[in-house]
Amino acid sequence: MAKKTGTFIVTVAAHSSQGTSYQTMTLTVAKPTEPKVLGVKSLRLAVGDHVADTISTSGFPTATLSESGTPPPGMAYTYVGGGAAKLTGVPTTPGSYSITITAQNSAGSNSKLLKIKVVA
Repeated sequence: MAKKTGTFIVTVAAHSSQGTSYQTMTLTVAKPTEPKVLGVKSLRLAVGDHVADTISTSGFPTATLSESGTPPPGMAYTYVGGGAAKLTGVPTTPGSYSITITAQNSAGSNSKLLKIKVVA
């Protein structure tokens, strides 16, 4: 783990029989921060409503997302990478559903409960 955080200017040199080439770049070293689940709220839907919600995260490094629970029939939870997931579909069955969304990275984890109510 890095002992110092901040933004640093780094110059890399490559040497060959053809000469030397330099590339200067900016390197940012950041302290890991615990993820937060964003975009999770309670949903009230009617059977047949089209849903396309994005669930995202904050924190560093980018978190992975997982879920437990079952979305309503006709809907799906899909982890798309980059700290994001989608809840999509068209609910077909009235009822109350709960899904726990968990974000995890090297700094820790965070969970949020998503409640979905589907009415006829």
